[in-house]
Amino acid sequence: MQKIRLTEYNIRRVIQDLLKVYVPMRRGEEDRYNQFFYCLDSNMLKLRRKDSKYNSRRAREAVDICLATINAHLHPVEYDLSEISNAENLALATAMQMAYDPYVDPEIAALASKEMANADFKLRFFEIPFKCLYRLRDSIDFWIQKDGSDGYFAMVEDEIGETVDRDEKMHFSLMVPE
Repeated sequence: MQKIRLTEYNIRRVIQDLLKVYVPMRRGEEDRYNQFFYCLDSNMLKLRRKDSKYNSRRAREAVDICLATINAHLHPVEYDLSEISNAENLALATAMQMAYDPYVDPEIAALASKEMANADFKLRFFEIPFKCLYRLRDSIDFWIQKDGSDGYFAMVEDEIGETVDRDEKMHFSLMVPE
C-alpha cells in the first residue's frame, strides 16, 4: 500500500481526483440530503459547544481530511496527515465520519461491513458522503468569509442549535444513491 504525506497542496489534488469519480451536488439539490447534513453539522456542533477551539476554520480542514479519507477507502493508499492535522481538526473529522463511515462508526460497520469488500458497493456507498462533504466545504468557506473564523458554527447554532441534544452521542445517516 502506498503511503503519501498530505500537505495543503496535495490534498487539493486528492480532492480533484475524487471529482473524477463523483459528480458534485448541483445547486438546489441540498434539500434531498438534509438528514445527512444534519448529522454532519450536529456531530460537529456538539464538539464546538464543549470548546471554542473547535472553530469553523478547523471544521473546514476536517472536511478535507474526510474527503481524503474517502479517497483512501476507495484506493490502495494510506495518508500521513501529520502536516495538515491537529487535535481539533482530527476530532471534528472523526465527528463527521461518525455520520457515515463504517470504518469509524461501529453501528454503520454492523450494517455495511460485509458489503465493503465489494469495490462497486464501496464506490456507491461513499457517493453521498462525498457530495455532502464537498458541498459543506463551500458552505463553510462562505460563512467564514461572511462572518469570520467562526461564522459557520454561528450559522449552524442559529439554524439547528435548538434541535441538537447537549450530549455526546454522534448520529449517522445512511442514504443510497439513486
